[in-house]
Amino acid sequence: MLGNPVLEVAILTVALAIFSFAAQKKFVDQDQVKRDQKRLKEMQSEMKELMKKNDEASLKRLHKIEKEMLEATQGMMKGTMKVMLVTTPLFFGALWVFHTFFENLVVKLPVAIPWFTNFDWGNLASWTQFQWYLETNYLGWYFLLYLMTNIGLNLLYNGYQKISKAKGKKA
Repeated sequence: MLGNPVLEVAILTVALAIFSFAAQKKFVDQDQVKRDQKRLKEMQSEMKELMKKNDEASLKRLHKIEKEMLEATQGMMKGTMKVMLVTTPLFFGALWVFHTFFENLVVKLPVAIPWFTNFDWGNLASWTQFQWYLETNYLGWYFLLYLMTNIGLNLLYNGYQKISKAKGKKA
C-alpha cells in the first residue's frame, strides 16, 4: 500500500469510476437510447389516442404498440444489464477492501458537505434536516469521489463530443 489511506481509497475509487464509465460507453449506445426514448414517447401519444376509441382495429393496434414498446424497453435494458454484470462484482469487491482495510478511516474534508440526519423515506419533513460535516468515513469519501469523478468524466466526454461534432460540420 502507499501509506496514505485517504489517497489509496481515492485512487481505487477513481479507477472504479473510470472503468464503470468506460463499460457504460461500450455497452450502452446513448444515441440509440435517445432514439428509443423518442419513439416510446411517440408510441405513448398514439396509445392515448387509441384508448379513446373503442373499436376492434384500435385494440389490435394498441396491442401491437404495447409489444413494440416492450421490445424497445428490453433493448435499452440489455445494455444496462451488461454494464451491471461487469461492474457489480468489482464494486462489491472494492467495498469489501474498503471495509477490511479502511474501516476506521476518518477523512477530513476540505469543505463542509451537507448530510441528512434522521432521514426517513416515509417522512417528507425529514428530507430537509441535514447537518454540515467536515469529516467522513471511507464510505462517504468513496461516494463523494465517485460522484465528482463521474461528473468530471461526463463533462469531459460531452465537451469532446461537442468539439468533434463542430469539427465534423466544418469539413
